[in-house]
Amino acid sequence: MKQWMILGILLLASVSASGNVQWGEPDTTILGWYAENVQARERLPDQLTLLVQDVRIHVSEDEVRKRVREVWFYSDTADAHDYGTDTITFNQHSDTLTIHTAASIDRYGELREMDPDTVRVTNVQQDNIFTDSRQAVLTIPGIGAGSVTLLEYELVEDRRAQEMPWLETWYPQWFRPLEHFRLSVSWEGEEAPEWTNSSDLVSCRETPGKLTCKGRNLPSAVWEDGMSIADTLDRIVLAAPMTWSDVVSRARTEFARATDDVTGADALLARLVPEGASAAEGLSRVHDFVARDIRYVSLSEHGNTITPHSVADVLRSRYGDCKDKSALLTYLLTELGYDPYPVLVATDQGDPETLGVPSMGYFDHMVICLDLLDGTTCMDATDAYTDAGSTPAWIQGRVALPLRPNETPTIIPRDDYRWTLDVSTELTFLPNGGQAEKQVRSYHGAYAGSMRSMLAGRTSGERLEWAREQYASVISDLAVPEFDFGQVNALSPELTVSSSVDYPSFLPVDTDLEYVEYDAWLKAELESMYPTNERYGAEFAGLRVTSRFDVDLGDVWTLQDPPAELDFQHRFGRLSRTVETVGSGRFRVTSVLDVPRQDVPPEKQPELRELLELMAREAKLDFTGTLR
Repeated sequence: MKQWMILGILLLASVSASGNVQWGEPDTTILGWYAENVQARERLPDQLTLLVQDVRIHVSEDEVRKRVREVWFYSDTADAHDYGTDTITFNQHSDTLTIHTAASIDRYGELREMDPDTVRVTNVQQDNIFTDSRQAVLTIPGIGAGSVTLLEYELVEDRRAQEMPWLETWYPQWFRPLEHFRLSVSWEGEEAPEWTNSSDLVSCRETPGKLTCKGRNLPSAVWEDGMSIADTLDRIVLAAPMTWSDVVSRARTEFARATDDVTGADALLARLVPEGASAAEGLSRVHDFVARDIRYVSLSEHGNTITPHSVADVLRSRYGDCKDKSALLTYLLTELGYDPYPVLVATDQGDPETLGVPSMGYFDHMVICLDLLDGTTCMDATDAYTDAGSTPAWIQGRVALPLRPNETPTIIPRDDYRWTLDVSTELTFLPNGGQAEKQVRSYHGAYAGSMRSMLAGRTSGERLEWAREQYASVISDLAVPEFDFGQVNALSPELTVSSSVDYPSFLPVDTDLEYVEYDAWLKAELESMYPTNERYGAEFAGLRVTSRFDVDLGDVWTLQDPPAELDFQHRFGRLSRTVETVGSGRFRVTSVLDVPRQDVPPEKQPELRELLELMAREAKLDFTGTLR
């Protein structure tokens, strides 16, 4: 296994790759040693394996210098195709990235080094969040089954250029085995970083001026749909020393700068809220303007990573990011007499206990909250689809830091029933054995916002196509209904989808009636909530469905046996059904499904699924009739 030395004679010179990204002198002898070491084993790893992750961090007054070495083994072709591209995240304004080695040795011993000109720098872009980060995308050549790769780089963070104090998070246990993990942190002077380690698989030891963490043979973590990595996987967190009061104070100071110039805001408010308008109407008008008429544009450039642009700038440009829109909304609501307060949000975390040490670096979004008589409502000014009185579904339960004195991390308030739906169905049996059906589905609050978001970007034809496909999969494909959509283009607490359809003859009209009808929308909602995360547990977001069937057997039959009533109660929730007869051939069935929001531990997930499946089966309505 010495062939790599001969084939690797072309060394990459020190060149500039792109802006903050530089290329240093490579050292491929290290890669050769690891490749020989792996190939000499009697038994090779049978999956993608991180052989070595070695991180060395040095903290001084002016900079944080981080050197990372990662050695990977690719067991098969699928590994190479799925995981052969590396990314390094850095701050474009305060960081300098130097890539020292990015190379591979295949199973035949051939060395291939990455061409610096192929490094791509891309934005870390996600809707609704603020970030000043960029990614260097590295495509190391020559990776295949049996290959070993080495990526070694150095990242220097200029602390004087940072808007947010530094934060480092490492997950030793990830979704691959890790044979050797080492994290070494050193610092100058008396300012030791704050740190926590939540992993039992890694041991950490602090000595004067140094912290060392080590772990060996860390197994792969198990992925499950819907899991929160930040809440579930153990990690090591390092940060500049701060208290939560420091974080709040700094963020409040930066946020307040938005009102240094409010030119145009008072005139706007006079136009938006006519004299004599109620407080609720004023709230709705202001929220709707900021959410809909101020276009969302990510503007987290240097100087505005955590600091919003001025209210005047946002009004002139008619665009801004979450900080900018929140600052404008806060000013306008304050002028109306409300007491709004900004809240930082960590959109990928739901458990404040996992934050470890105080830092602003966890947070990537901002909303505005109001404490009203009926509770706290949080408005996401970047959400152009959810009404002012409802907290958008996607931020409910996320870790939050209210920017008020003496606050510590909490969570965005969660609805007891995040998904609330009312269904009204009129079903008339026709003399020819067909049916006439009219339905109205009414989505409420956060559910209405989610539905509006999904429908708003579609043309009328696309909405109709979506509704027809959904109806065919949930109800029936024997006929094609007509549809009408209500409150799609208005920020209302409710959104409706109405349908009407006549089914052709499918029932014999010369015999008694034996009929089965499913409460299909109730059943579909239950099936959409089946838990899939049994290893880590999960939040059940809360489901409430009220369904009313008005059935008219027409001129052919009279009612003999109505659907059975039920009242099924469980500690997770309840399903009830009542039946009211109106004359000889008409009756009403009212079903109420009530499963409130709750955190369900992993050992209770199977029980919850069994309950939801049982309730879905009980969504069947069967009744009989006799010929008139």
